Amino acid sequence: MHSQEWVSTRVKLPRRIDKENLKFKFPREYGIPPRQSVGIFLTDLVRMCQSTAAQFPNAVQGRRLIHSPYINTHYMFNDEKILIRGTPKYMLGSNQDLQPFADQETIEKSTEMAMPDLYPVEPTIDLIKEHFYNDSTCNGFKVPYAFSRPHTLFMQNSDHWNNADRQCRSLMFCFAYAMARARERFGDDVVKLPEPVSVQCVNMDQTTLNFTCFQLNTLDINTEGGIKNFVWFDTGNQIFKKLMPQPWKEDEFFHKNVMETLNLHHWTRC
Repeated sequence: MHSQEWVSTRVKLPRRIDKENLKFKFPREYGIPPRQSVGIFLTDLVRMCQSTAAQFPNAVQGRRLIHSPYINTHYMFNDEKILIRGTPKYMLGSNQDLQPFADQETIEKSTEMAMPDLYPVEPTIDLIKEHFYNDSTCNGFKVPYAFSRPHTLFMQNSDHWNNADRQCRSLMFCFAYAMARARERFGDDVVKLPEPVSVQCVNMDQTTLNFTCFQLNTLDINTEGGIKNFVWFDTGNQIFKKLMPQPWKEDEFFHKNVMETLNLHHWTRC
């Protein structure tokens, strides 16, 4: 309720379009901007997790919550330099690396997995070409920090993307942080990793949580038939359902904002 109603902010919201009645012209609505609403939701979630520290001391020992850590790194793909940079909302940093999700036997078996072939389309077709003059790897810390190892990223979604697209963005950031950590541990020129590097991510919008678990097994991504990197998605975990007003319907139930089907089970998975 805090992120949905219990905020005094009331600004003009973008004009709404309902797919059930595309011709209906909604009057101007005032309320909490989506970006602010998601930010409050995420902050409250983090605060709730912190409030359980006394009950689960082992879960928070050796970890620190870091605000807006900047990531800048790159990799080579088909003789092209691909740059990844950005800033998640929070990062849970740890003094120990996250344990691998898959064992060595599973990693070795990944050589038998076939990758989809996009030919004649290049996988980088949607990437923007630009000049950049700093391709060094930066994980957000200019000086050594005991809790700089990435454990869990927290990202907020205030766009109109669907959950699949948002999970792809989480995968990109997990890959970037895992790659930066691998180079920090094993050297800037590392290709075959002595040990996997794992990173988690939670991304959310106003009502839904999405989880991503990523394991970096290799930086040799140009060799076909080699070891593969792993990712697991848990998508569309809806905390509650928010029904927006539909004034053209006769039932007054549809004339106001309604929040229903509260499901707090997903909180325990963060």
